[in-house]
Amino acid sequence: LEDSTTGGEPAEDVRISILDSDELEIGHDFTDSGGRFSIDDVPRRSSTLLVEHPENRTVKIILVPGDHAQISVTLTPGDGVDEYDMSGESHLSESVLIGSTIAALTLLAGLAGMVGGLEAYRGDRYRRTWWLSFFGLWSRGMLFIGPMFILLGMGMAHVARDQFTDYTED
Repeated sequence: LEDSTTGGEPAEDVRISILDSDELEIGHDFTDSGGRFSIDDVPRRSSTLLVEHPENRTVKIILVPGDHAQISVTLTPGDGVDEYDMSGESHLSESVLIGSTIAALTLLAGLAGMVGGLEAYRGDRYRRTWWLSFFGLWSRGMLFIGPMFILLGMGMAHVARDQFTDYTED
């Protein structure tokens, strides 16, 4: 910001350093014309991001690299240091757990759909075939094509339901 009301554009050539807990520099970079930077091979432990630019206040941000997809920093004119603590609790483990659970349920639903197809091939149990095929829809196979084939198969099983050995007209 130039006068607390104007500005806000991305700043180029701002030095960004990352420091470990002993204040030793792990790596540094300069922002590009879009105000973006990237520092590779940073260990995942508590670190300090140091943002320095002439005629602006220095910004120190305590964080754990990888916990934040994007970090916005506003440079303000003046001298001194502004410190922020973004090292709060990471939600990475919860994200991994949710993703793994969805993947496992997707695989189980896909397996149910395959068993439903085998049941339809055997032609013994109409209701079991229908329910297994229904659960197979939750596998999200190819997001459109897989469920379309499952629905077509369920429709064909419905048309041929008289050929199942356990089906009786209700």
